[in-house]
Amino acid sequence: MLHVINAGLLLFTAVSRADGKDSKVIEALRCNSKIKIDGILSERIWHRAGFTKFVERDPNEGTNPTQRTEVWVAYDDEAI
Repeated sequence: MLHVINAGLLLFTAVSRADGKDSKVIEALRCNSKIKIDGILSERIWHRAGFTKFVERDPNEGTNPTQRTEVWVAYDDEAI
């Protein structure tokens, strides 16, 4: 599901779960400068807290992951 907010912010939300657990939200910020795809997160847009509320699917669904993962999402007029 994708929600668009007037302030230039996209929110991605997880589908509601039957078990009643909280849904997860990832904020996508509008980027006004060019991003160099080089694997180095030196652009200012990445200097914020990323999304880290992941859970395992395999081998133990719903448990905390064994490896830390952090995700950021940004978009402009051409790409997400």
